[in-house]
Amino acid sequence: MNIFKKFKAYLRFREAVKRADEANQRDGQRYYVLPAKGKLVIMDRRNFRILRRKGYISRNANVPSIPRHCIYYTADGSGRGGHERENLTSQFHRYLEWLQRNK
Repeated sequence: MNIFKKFKAYLRFREAVKRADEANQRDGQRYYVLPAKGKLVIMDRRNFRILRRKGYISRNANVPSIPRHCIYYTADGSGRGGHERENLTSQFHRYLEWLQRNK
């Protein structure tokens, strides 16, 4: 992958993680960072269900499977779960692999 594309992907990833953490601090819900068409989309459980109902997300997708497919997710309302900040490099490499597969 080109160094400039990798840097652009890093900036996109860092901004998405920052926005998800800010949203989590604001209302305490768990937020997921999901890859979609080269971009990263930040959504919570409620918006996931709305998008699935409208047909933007497959009907076969369900909420418990989101953590397996997402790039990053925050802690839940009680502060449990979520990705640790130490593992962000591995999550970024996972995002780069996704970008390579979905060119």
